[in-house]
Amino acid sequence: MPFPACISFAPRQIAQVPERADSRVAVGEEQFARRLLGALDSTAARHVVCVDGKPNGTITLVELQAEVTPGLPAPRSPRSVRRTRNTEPPGMPRRTAGVRA
Repeated sequence: MPFPACISFAPRQIAQVPERADSRVAVGEEQFARRLLGALDSTAARHVVCVDGKPNGTITLVELQAEVTPGLPAPRSPRSVRRTRNTEPPGMPRRTAGVRA
C-alpha cells in the first residue's frame, strides 16, 4: 500500500513513514534517491526503486518485478484482462440501452 512522504521532511521524518507502515519498498525519483537511501538506512525497507534512472543503491521497476516471490502470478497487461458483461460497480443498477437512469 502506498504511503507518501514529503521529500522536504527531515531524514527521521522520512524514515517514520515506512517504519509505521512496515514498508519494504520505497519508490522515488533519481533526484531524491540519495536522500531516500540515507533516511531509510535504519528501516526495514529492502529496496529503493528509482523510476527514472538507476543511481547506486537503487533498483529499477523491472528489477523489482524480477524479484517477485515465486508462486505469485506476474502482473497482467491491461490488454490481457477480459471485461465482464456487467461493468457497473456492485450494487448499481444495470443500464439498458435506450433507457435513461
